[in-house]
Amino acid sequence: MWLHRSALLMLTLAMISAPFAVTAAQDGYALSVLTLIAKPPQGMRYPEAVETEIFRNLNKLRKRKRLRQLDDREGLQLAARAHSLRMLRDDFFAHEDPDGRGAGHRIAATDRTGLFRTVGENLAKISPVLPDLAERLHDGWVDSPGHYKNMIGKGFTHVGIGCAQFKRETACTQVFGGLAGTLDRAVPLTLRRGQSFELSAEIGNLTYYGWELTDSNDKTKAESESPTLKAPRGLRGEFQLRLLGRSVVVKQRYTIYSFFGPTTVLE
Repeated sequence: MWLHRSALLMLTLAMISAPFAVTAAQDGYALSVLTLIAKPPQGMRYPEAVETEIFRNLNKLRKRKRLRQLDDREGLQLAARAHSLRMLRDDFFAHEDPDGRGAGHRIAATDRTGLFRTVGENLAKISPVLPDLAERLHDGWVDSPGHYKNMIGKGFTHVGIGCAQFKRETACTQVFGGLAGTLDRAVPLTLRRGQSFELSAEIGNLTYYGWELTDSNDKTKAESESPTLKAPRGLRGEFQLRLLGRSVVVKQRYTIYSFFGPTTVLE
C-alpha cells in the first residue's frame, strides 16, 4: 500500500511472456465474463473519462521515450473492465480472481479474434474519487519500477484500460498485449459435437501451419495442420486455441511459433 497525496492507492502488476494454461474447465466462463461486463452489479459504473485519460497519459509517456504508440483494443479493454468489476464486487486485490483465473484467461474469454505473443497487467485501487484520479493512478504506476516496465514495454502493441467505480472506491486495470495476428472472425464461445470452424488468420510474416487445443494442464489434446478446427469426438470441456505459424523456409529449415488465442467450450 502507498499513501499517495492523501489518497489510499494500492498497486500490483503481472508480466507474462508465455501462453497460459486454462484452469479447470468451467462451462460458460467466457459467457459469464461477457455478461458481467454488459450488466455490471448495481451501483457500479465505468468512469470512461478516467479510462481515456489514462490511455492518453500512457501514450504521452511512450512518445517521450520514443516508443511506438499503443493501439487501444476492445478485447483487452473488456478483460480489464471485467477484472476491475470483479475486484470491487468480490472485495479482493490480486491478478488471480477467487476462481483462480488470471489475465490470460480473461483475455482468452473477451478477445475472440486476437492471437498474442505476450501480455502484461497493472492493477490499482484508489479511494476516494478525486478530480485528478487519472493522473494519480498514472503517476503511481510510473513511480513503481515493475509497473513502469510494463508501461514502456517494447514487446507490447496494444492496450486496454478498464476502470470501475463503486461508492468511493475505484479499481483500474491496464492490460497490455503483444499482438501477433488476428483471426478474420470470432471463435464461437461453444462448439457442439460435429460442428467445425474455419480458421483464417493473418500472423505477420509467418504462414499458417495449424492449430492446437490445450487443456487445464497445458497439454495438447487436439491438433491439426488443417484450417478447419474440429475437435475429436469425446473431447469435452473448456480448451484454449493455439494457432501455429511457420517462418519462411531457408535451406529446408524453418521455425514453428505458437500464439495463444480464445477459449472455447466443446460440448
